[in-house]
Amino acid sequence: MLADHFAAGTLEIPALGRALHYRKMRAGDLPAITAIEKELFSSPWSEEMFREDLDQEYALSLVVLDGETIAAYVVTFLVLDEMHIANVAVTAAYQRRGIAFAMLKRLLTAGREMNYFLAHLEVRVSNTGAIALYEQLGFARVGLRKDYYEVEHEDAVLMSCRLQSNPLFAS
Repeated sequence: MLADHFAAGTLEIPALGRALHYRKMRAGDLPAITAIEKELFSSPWSEEMFREDLDQEYALSLVVLDGETIAAYVVTFLVLDEMHIANVAVTAAYQRRGIAFAMLKRLLTAGREMNYFLAHLEVRVSNTGAIALYEQLGFARVGLRKDYYEVEHEDAVLMSCRLQSNPLFAS
């Protein structure tokens, strides 16, 4: 199972000049994570949404820590030979430092090692920074989901990445 690859580890973050640690998300992280959600997103996930997925075999939720401070997190759903990246967040104080890139590269490399074939995600059409990040990781725009973000009536770009043929994720 992919979650077994993520007991804990480190991510080298050159822009910070040091490594950050990652581990599986825990129930005790949820108050801080929901506060980050409210800070970053106009339609934040609730604590219950995160809690529902914590111990599910189909989900992998990770946090990236700077000491005891949550700097970033990702929630991924695993379906057959595909990964669906459902939520990616980097706190404002840590944005634009390569943390999302390092976190997603580690996640997708493990997915490739576990023989997952594709990774998918949706991203707001207006989030050009995230779209550029995902393209840097080898994701391609494959569709558009109209009014995906219902509250704001904003479309989402559907992006996919072939893990097995992407040299970025080779061990």
